[in-house]
Amino acid sequence: MVVCGICKQTKDTKNRWVIHEHAVDNSLLRDFKICDQCATEVVRKILKEQQPESDLSQLVLTKTGLVDSVTLAEDNCLEITLSMDLAKARKLIMEKTEGA
Repeated sequence: MVVCGICKQTKDTKNRWVIHEHAVDNSLLRDFKICDQCATEVVRKILKEQQPESDLSQLVLTKTGLVDSVTLAEDNCLEITLSMDLAKARKLIMEKTEGA
């Protein structure tokens, strides 16, 4: 169970998604854990902005530039780290929820 840093709900997740938020000098500012649903929505929206004509049905995350690292934890769970601004991620999710 994780308390999502974007939607603020406690959810079960298949993978561990972490957003590394960086400061202006590129040092690590904060880590935020997010749920699977918010993570996939953020990734798809950002890629749609970057490549509007591309097919987003199947994404190769290693080629997007969003993924900082993918690690296998001791409990055999994948941890996917996104390097981005949490404020932008929250904004993307809020736009979706307000539009629904």
